[in-house]
Amino acid sequence: MTKVTHNNFGTGTVIEQDAKTVTVDFNGTVKKLMTAFSRLTNEDGTAFGKTFVAPVKTKKRKVLDQSHKVNMTVAENRAFQEEMQRKAFNTVSF
Repeated sequence: MTKVTHNNFGTGTVIEQDAKTVTVDFNGTVKKLMTAFSRLTNEDGTAFGKTFVAPVKTKKRKVLDQSHKVNMTVAENRAFQEEMQRKAFNTVSF
């Protein structure tokens, strides 16, 4: 059994714990507390019920233009490429 300490209730023993709650016996007085708000500390002084997990990194894909569409037909792709060239030509200053 895990020994924990609470500022108001003192030292107690963890009886039961699930994902959101913890049941603690404080010298005969049993309290059911929400783990996130319980303010319990372990015997070594660390916060009880707090696990630190590194965030999962995901790659973000950049879509450069609409030619990467899977369902684009050849004619649509040709028209798109011509329009992109036309836009690029119009933005060039001489």
